[in-house]
Amino acid sequence: MTALREIEERDEIACGFETIRQFNRGGSSLLMESHRREVPEDGGGRPPFVRWAHLRALEDAGHLKIMVARNAATGFITGYLFWIVELDPIYSIMIATGSPLYVAPHRRGEWLSVKMLRQSEPLLKEIGVRIVRIWGSRAHPIAPLPLRCGYEPDAESWTKEL
Repeated sequence: MTALREIEERDEIACGFETIRQFNRGGSSLLMESHRREVPEDGGGRPPFVRWAHLRALEDAGHLKIMVARNAATGFITGYLFWIVELDPIYSIMIATGSPLYVAPHRRGEWLSVKMLRQSEPLLKEIGVRIVRIWGSRAHPIAPLPLRCGYEPDAESWTKEL
């Protein structure tokens, strides 16, 4: 593991949008399991899990974009950010909401989160997105990241589980 980490640290990280099929190559399951271990439950006692069929349906409809950070030499995924793209029915503008954002523990502190956010923005703009949001709690350790990238807190939301 140490040798692999040393190799990865010398290499560049490439970021770009990928399809679910592309994302599932190059260690996404290992990285997602690492993410799941860090977020053991959703607050209601349920462990997180991925509903791939739902994500495929969103992707097929053009509503899912996955920003992936990969080690350019090895192809291993070191981070990801899922974007849900939707049309605001009142204002008729495209909005993208980012969540989850995850970076492998051994790559944190290297500004990969910022790189993924910043590289997502022009690609989202190309497909007509005008507003981008990062979903999360202000109490979460990653909360300062969007502020550093020029995002501003907006209206409060109210949530209810059905």
